[in-house]
Amino acid sequence: MKIPDHETVDDESNRFKEEKNNSNHIFQEYMWMENEEEFDKEVMKQLEEEALMEQCIEAMLEDELENKVPLDGGSFISEFEKLALHEKVEIARKSTLNPDAAEFVPKNSV
Repeated sequence: MKIPDHETVDDESNRFKEEKNNSNHIFQEYMWMENEEEFDKEVMKQLEEEALMEQCIEAMLEDELENKVPLDGGSFISEFEKLALHEKVEIARKSTLNPDAAEFVPKNSV
């Protein structure tokens, strides 16, 4: 009886490992099917969450559109002018400048 060489044994074990790795690699993309029920539950949960989020966003948009008051051009301008006037009054109240001071007139430097 002939005793196999070390190299022959190593070659056969390497070939066996490669075949095993190849078979694992081939079926790796189908491994999710092993736990198909859990996978289905996760996917359904994600879809339900997405649907709920879409419903919430649509409801928020509808509420926003219902509460929005359309302004015509004239009323928008008058509202803006009132706001600007109110801001000027607030700035004047907070000012530390002397309202009775003479107007500043720069001198021409020659």
